[in-house]
Amino acid sequence: MTPDPELEIIDNSLHPFLVGFFVVIIVLAFGGPTSPSLNPARDLGPRFAHWILPIPGKGRSNWWYAPPVAFADILGGAAAGGLYLAINGYLNHEMEE
Repeated sequence: MTPDPELEIIDNSLHPFLVGFFVVIIVLAFGGPTSPSLNPARDLGPRFAHWILPIPGKGRSNWWYAPPVAFADILGGAAAGGLYLAINGYLNHEMEE
């Protein structure tokens, strides 16, 4: 069943803009002065290099923060997929009635 164009809340051409807008808001809200590491490779690579290289006077590598960075993408993707399926199923159920 094809969706009814009159029921469409947001034009499809606005979807990329909205995703980018929300990413910018998240970066501004949670980024701090150096911006957040949205790519796990950008966080884990330098953290591993800092941990392994013999730099005199270096501080701790803060490995306690590594699991959230590594698993946030997986958990966020699963949550977004589940939310999409739930909303899509609800909307399809509403259209069938």
